[in-house]
Amino acid sequence: MNYKKPAFLIVIGTVVVCVLTAVCFLTNPKSTNLYVEIESDAQIVTIKSENVSYEVTSEAAINYVLEFLGDIKVSRNPISKNRSEDREKSNAITIQYGNTNVSYYFSKDCSTVWVDDEVKPSLTKRVHNSEIVIQFFASRIESPVANVGGIDETENITTEAIADLKEKYPQYFNLDATEGLAVYAWQLAADSYSCVLVSGKNRTDSWYDIWNLPATTIDEMREIVKYYNLEESDVSTSEIPNPISSYFHEINEDSISKFREKFWLSY
Repeated sequence: MNYKKPAFLIVIGTVVVCVLTAVCFLTNPKSTNLYVEIESDAQIVTIKSENVSYEVTSEAAINYVLEFLGDIKVSRNPISKNRSEDREKSNAITIQYGNTNVSYYFSKDCSTVWVDDEVKPSLTKRVHNSEIVIQFFASRIESPVANVGGIDETENITTEAIADLKEKYPQYFNLDATEGLAVYAWQLAADSYSCVLVSGKNRTDSWYDIWNLPATTIDEMREIVKYYNLEESDVSTSEIPNPISSYFHEINEDSISKFREKFWLSY
């Protein structure tokens, strides 16, 4: 029955083609990492957003920014063939390597990015996890005195502002508080705290994960914690360093106690 062999060979050939095609798709993902490491050591990082910019020079801060850039996923294919330097630059991270600057320019909504290495600007690509970029710029560039509906940090936020807080920080109103809550804070300026909240008073998230949570003022966080109707003993409060903050101070028992006293002052 040799006349059946060609059909059998066609089936085998089709299977082989399908397998090779699948392998090609597996090795050619739709997204890739944004950051490509450069051999020279970074010396200065400049962060700019909403017309506010500052430099960080500490090794910890620079490593943090590089790690953050490494977590950004972008489309493998560009969304346009435009290489103009006049493209959107609403949010930017510039890394200085010796005499060379490499700038990562994000759109206002952080959905696109292009890179200028002072040699040949890259094409614009789509950011696939733009939410972490939005959080990065929001928590690093945020003014030391943030407002909720026009209410200054130094004022007592009433229960009427809870709706505003839920809209601004929805992730902080759905935490499992059965094992308490943990408040972490850092200073953006002397006695001006940024706070984040996690579930479980003994939870030990990595600092990298904590730094990427949306930051609130101390008064905002106090009102959020009140929402859970917990006893003071069920909420741990700690001060931690933030390498991206331009304000540096020694964290010790006195500074931690000072933060705790301020946080619980009107709880």
